[in-house]
Amino acid sequence: MQTENTQTIKSPKDGKTDFQFYTLELVERKAEYANIHTFRFKPIEPLEFRAGQWVHLGFPMGNRDKTFIRHMSFASSPKDELLDFTMDLASVSPYKQRMAALQPGDQLKAFKIKGEFHSAINSESEVVFLTGGIGVTPVRSVLRELQHLGSKLNWTLCHVSRDKFLYEEELTAYRNQQWRTNREGLETVWPQLISKPAGTRYFISGSDRFVRGMVDRLIAEGKLPEDIITESFH
Repeated sequence: MQTENTQTIKSPKDGKTDFQFYTLELVERKAEYANIHTFRFKPIEPLEFRAGQWVHLGFPMGNRDKTFIRHMSFASSPKDELLDFTMDLASVSPYKQRMAALQPGDQLKAFKIKGEFHSAINSESEVVFLTGGIGVTPVRSVLRELQHLGSKLNWTLCHVSRDKFLYEEELTAYRNQQWRTNREGLETVWPQLISKPAGTRYFISGSDRFVRGMVDRLIAEGKLPEDIITESFH
């Protein structure tokens, strides 16, 4: 990761630098549906990440108040000019209230980039993305990167949601096998998801409850823990 013009913060325990800050400036926001909004940021300093990873986003403050810090999945590809993050603003938490008030030109700080969904990019095995609600954000990041690379990866997407499906118009343009269904419809799709060849890798993203439930079901079907990669949010 490049470090030019970045800021650092000291650990309160030992005074050592433990991570770097990157400044993001809001360019525009898009209302997706209901209370779901996509925020598009321009990085002020060079910022490198891998498709499908996540980052901590915080409002500039004089302390490390976690009230105004959340980890968010990149919804954009590293090759995209702007950084996309999508959030459900329905709750009235202090953080989401601050996000809802953002205007073009306002800034956030980004730090601690992590996550393992990028391993799908170079997978030698078939890949199944099993995602719930707006947990599709890291999947979009990976799929956009695969398109940029002209990858021939054999992947399947199953997006589970109550009604609306985030990024549906964009992702349905990809010709790979895809399902969009609710929880009840998942039962019809499930046999096809678990009948994939041995070694198929399952990438699960969504709420903690959704991810835990899907992992338990896959393990019960005999899938190996090392073939299951997860990303959850609260």
